[in-house]
Amino acid sequence: MENEACGERHDWIDIARCFAIFCVVLNHSIENIYDLSVGKFTDLSIGSQVFAFVAYTFGRMGVPVFLMITGYLLIDRDWTQKKCLKFWKRNWGGLLVCTEIWWVIYDVLLSVYYNIPINILSLVEDMLFVRKIDLAHTWYMPMILGMYILIPMVGMALQKFDIKYLLFPIIVFSAYSFGYPFLNMVSSILGMPLSLQFSLGFSGGVYGLYIIYGYLIKKGTFKKIPKYIAGLIGMIFFVLTVKMQVYAHKMGLNCNVWYDSVLLMICAVTMMVLFSKILPRIELSIKVRHIIRNLSKNSFGIYLFHMLVLYFLKPFMLSNSWKYGVKFWVLMIAVFSISWICVEIFSKIPKVGKILFNIR
Repeated sequence: MENEACGERHDWIDIARCFAIFCVVLNHSIENIYDLSVGKFTDLSIGSQVFAFVAYTFGRMGVPVFLMITGYLLIDRDWTQKKCLKFWKRNWGGLLVCTEIWWVIYDVLLSVYYNIPINILSLVEDMLFVRKIDLAHTWYMPMILGMYILIPMVGMALQKFDIKYLLFPIIVFSAYSFGYPFLNMVSSILGMPLSLQFSLGFSGGVYGLYIIYGYLIKKGTFKKIPKYIAGLIGMIFFVLTVKMQVYAHKMGLNCNVWYDSVLLMICAVTMMVLFSKILPRIELSIKVRHIIRNLSKNSFGIYLFHMLVLYFLKPFMLSNSWKYGVKFWVLMIAVFSISWICVEIFSKIPKVGKILFNIR
């Protein structure tokens, strides 16, 4: 969720970031309205199941797009050892301080929500990243902190390589990182689970690969793919991702797609490729550009803030008699709007936006 370096802004990157934060809020809203576990979810009509999985899958593209934006903006910089140190001090250090503050906020508000006393030992464990906080989105910050340590070093290394020589390791690591989970799921259904022996230690995992894909888009690796081909591929794999989840639930298996899904990866990468081809050609009015840039600037703050709003609105939504679809749309719009407004208000307080929301 990195902002552009000082200088020229990219309107299309701002639009992509707005898309990504919308997807994240959508995803968490659908998870909190629809129980996606097999036992309860199959009680819904097939239409409701398909809608939930379409929305859920669409929402899952938010994090990959955020990571590809990070790779697009950061990997290709003119890195030096001095700039690495500056990045670690300013960007990594700022993100660490921001994260630790929110870890305290989350622990305090969760203790209020569940009416339990604050456990100081658990808080310390949270701040050392050795315990998982009971909020669905908190895995992202420790992950991106780890990525931020290596991004300058990866950027320096990639400066010495022609893109065509990078494709071999990227393809191999991608095949194992994204292909193995899918094949293992299929083989497990057939009663023949696999056991991966190939080491992926230097790949950065699926999150590091998404960052590299953003870099590849920046370097024009996908520029020869026509827009309609990219769009068609994305649509096909989106449908396959939804159908796979619906089918798995019919078979009594929990198969809620995660970021290591090869199907989801192809959907997200083709979406980002389309963004890079189509959005730069769109002319924005001054008013629309202002709104887009404001939302883009506040996207990380909304990411940090929105689960608090969602937790306090969720009981009201679940207790009323509205249809599931209505509950979902009302919750998502309310969470998105309230979070954006609150982040914008707090950001107006001197230094709060920079420290609390890592706004640069």
